[in-house]
Amino acid sequence: MDDDTLVRITISRKDREIVYNVDCAKDVKSDELAHYLDEVIKGICTWKPEVCKETVHRWSKGGIK
Repeated sequence: MDDDTLVRITISRKDREIVYNVDCAKDVKSDELAHYLDEVIKGICTWKPEVCKETVHRWSKGGIK
């Protein structure tokens, strides 16, 4: 990763499977990562509210239900 990159999220397709990957800089702590991911989700919901309107209520601390 670049020196400036803290977190990189990659969503790719391998064969017929969707693969999610989260890469973090060594100095990113888990609470920081949680904060960054929360901000990304808020940004997506602001940008595409129709997507979050149907799916956000399914999110829980343990993951997507």
